[in-house]
Amino acid sequence: MTDALSRLKTALSDRYTIERELGRGGMATVYLAEDQKHHRKVAVKVLRPELAAALGAERFHQEIEIAARLHHPHILPLYDSGDTDGFLYYIMPFEEGQSLRDKLAKEGELPITEAVRILRDVVDALAHAHKHNVVHRDIKPDNVMLSERHALVTDFGVAKAVCEATGRQQLTTEGVALGTPTYMAPEQAAADPHIDHRADIYAVGAVAYELLTGRPPFLGTTPQMILSAHMTDSPEPVSKYRESVPPALEQLVLKCLEKKAADRWQTADELLPQLETLATPSGGMTPTATLPVGSPKTGWKVTATIGSVAVVIAVVIAAWLGSTGEEGPPRLAVLPFENRGDAEDEFLADGIAEEISGRLAKLSGLEVIATTSAARYKSTEKTASQIADELDVEFLLVGTLRWTRSESGDSRVRVRPQLIRAANTTQEWTDTFDGVLSDVFALQVDIAEQVAVALHVTLLVAEQEAVRELPTDNVEAYEQYLRGNDYYRFGELEAGSNVLLQERMYQRAVELDPKFALAWAQLGRTHAMIYFVGQDGTSERLAEAKGAIDKAFDISPGLTQAHLSMGWYFYWGFRDYDKSLEHFEVVLGREPNNSQALVALASIQRRQGRSHEAVTTYERALSIDPLQISAITSAGLSHADLGEYSEAARLYDRALELEPGRLQTYAWKMELHARRFEVDSAARLYQQVANIFGEARAVQRFTAFTSVLYQVEEYTEALLRQPGNYSEKATTLRRLGNSRLEAVYWDSTIVAGKENSVRGRDSWRIRASLAAAHAALGDSATAMAEIERAGSFGVVSKDWIVASIFALRKAEMFLMLGRFDDAVEQLGLALRSFAVISPRQIQADPFWAPLRSNPRFQALLEQYGT
Repeated sequence: MTDALSRLKTALSDRYTIERELGRGGMATVYLAEDQKHHRKVAVKVLRPELAAALGAERFHQEIEIAARLHHPHILPLYDSGDTDGFLYYIMPFEEGQSLRDKLAKEGELPITEAVRILRDVVDALAHAHKHNVVHRDIKPDNVMLSERHALVTDFGVAKAVCEATGRQQLTTEGVALGTPTYMAPEQAAADPHIDHRADIYAVGAVAYELLTGRPPFLGTTPQMILSAHMTDSPEPVSKYRESVPPALEQLVLKCLEKKAADRWQTADELLPQLETLATPSGGMTPTATLPVGSPKTGWKVTATIGSVAVVIAVVIAAWLGSTGEEGPPRLAVLPFENRGDAEDEFLADGIAEEISGRLAKLSGLEVIATTSAARYKSTEKTASQIADELDVEFLLVGTLRWTRSESGDSRVRVRPQLIRAANTTQEWTDTFDGVLSDVFALQVDIAEQVAVALHVTLLVAEQEAVRELPTDNVEAYEQYLRGNDYYRFGELEAGSNVLLQERMYQRAVELDPKFALAWAQLGRTHAMIYFVGQDGTSERLAEAKGAIDKAFDISPGLTQAHLSMGWYFYWGFRDYDKSLEHFEVVLGREPNNSQALVALASIQRRQGRSHEAVTTYERALSIDPLQISAITSAGLSHADLGEYSEAARLYDRALELEPGRLQTYAWKMELHARRFEVDSAARLYQQVANIFGEARAVQRFTAFTSVLYQVEEYTEALLRQPGNYSEKATTLRRLGNSRLEAVYWDSTIVAGKENSVRGRDSWRIRASLAAAHAALGDSATAMAEIERAGSFGVVSKDWIVASIFALRKAEMFLMLGRFDDAVEQLGLALRSFAVISPRQIQADPFWAPLRSNPRFQALLEQYGT
């Protein structure tokens, strides 16, 4: 427990029992507590210390008192407030529901009727507040709680108090968040001191835009970029991202988002009846651009090709689910189909299932679990109910496939899909598709449309076209493409041979059909991956990646998969996160539930230092792809960045349950022990990994954590026995006080660094190790020169995580040079990510002992509450 939390518990112990932290925002930390007097759960919101200092208790109470007078069904009431022991806090009811932000993160865009209902409640609350001259100033999904069918607005008065007490009107890159850039009116972005209630109207427009499209009106990689967009750019029409939004609703939202306050709805009272009208059956809510349909028909056989089978099944399932009357979008998982032909045809069974899943995922009326998670149930012994519970779905699509080859070339494929309702394992729909394979992709679109008509489904025209779309008319090329996907699906980045086999399959596919855009896109992504994993790190390989993706765009301009591949090209090839983001945002604009794009977006957010956003995005990705190991562990890393080590540990344990053989996940668990300086736990984990993977691999993976493992005798002995790792050996011996042997290993670090240079191997990490070695041996000039070279590598300036690690390396070098103030300054930069180092670690690690009498060092520790 931190000293700050301990002080808070003591300060409030006479009235409230603090149970646990619920979350942190730009202005406050929220705790769950028990109100001892009234025996009820409450939320205790404690202002950030720097914010409390700027406000002062008197001004805080003035503004909170104004907010406390608001009584309305859609305003979360204020129970109490106070100041004690330096804490400024206020008490609100603890709502069991979720925030609107949580709902958006899980679901993306909302059903139109639900979005209108939520907006109506929010505007109703604002109308009441504005009548009492209270402007919220920070309307956003995070400040809207959902309780049953109602929305409640929270945190009235706090943003205004902060703005006026600190003299700030907008978010700055450092310090206090006064408003949120994504939802901030242009006058707030411009720091206009005369902000009125119409800023709340603008924020309602921004929230409405996100509810309807799954994305805010303006995106950017920095707060400044977003603020600038609010002041200068026009939002894209809502209908660009969602054609089914009625024109009247689109016009309402865009009027809220007018740049000039005088051009918006002028009051919440004026806006409220507009929303109430839209919520009625005659208010313009009837979907447009739809395909009406007729009565059900099943049990017939069709002649179809591979693509036709996928199209027909996708439309049938979508149609059936669309007619079930279930509340909210049904959640469906398409499991790998059982191959009943030759063993070598496994790829086709998996490919057909993946094709169906991908087509269903394009439909806005469904939520489809990503194939990376569904594929884990291939040949499983678990029941349908167990699988559905683990994936949190209502329906499963399973099936069998048999491919019968013929020497004459007219091979046949027989597919029998079954739709199962997981709750009672009843078969809701089934059919048999038996067709020739040779007449490749002579699509039976008419059959697909007749099935949709027969089953009373309403498909948007754009969705109908997406379901009917075919990638190629060459069956052999498609076979090679599916084989490439098979290697990708079951191969990880560490499995080097898989990525080369992917390349071979996709290359063969485009040779057979040079117009196969999807295969070109996948080939480009594979080239970029080969470059990234180091199997071919040449500029020629990157050029091949770019050429293949450009070819995909030439054939199919705007192809979603090509945007996804180009995003990875800029990410893996150049760490150009801004350009990567442009492409991933295009994908998410079209497919808000694309789990690959969500994971990519979250990765960029973390690399740009936006770990809070990354956590939310990873959660959204995991709602669609709950068993994807890389997403689970990356979400853990983002929690670790924020110092949320318990949640990170939970995610790592979950990943190990799914895949116990991943050594890297054990390394991330060890990282948590290092940050919390848990020597006994670190020792047990080291021994466990050494027993499973062997001493050499355990040592190699854990050399980054000598700060805690130096006390583990088995580890230090094993480390000194292993070849290489000279700088890690040197720092371990420094901690153990063996200066003579430490110097020997620093000298070896320099020799090894020179050898790498001769061989053409160089990196910022090698240069930073050389800087540390020269610093330890007293050569200040060479140490400074080497750290300058290390900092010149582009990745240091482009990547927030790498920059934080680099700051730690500089701090170590400055410490060994005796430049203690410089070391403390760099430690402060390293502490931007608690996944790099923690206050507890700095305090306990003897490496930093020379700093302990330094006043700036003590101030740094006090700043973080150690």
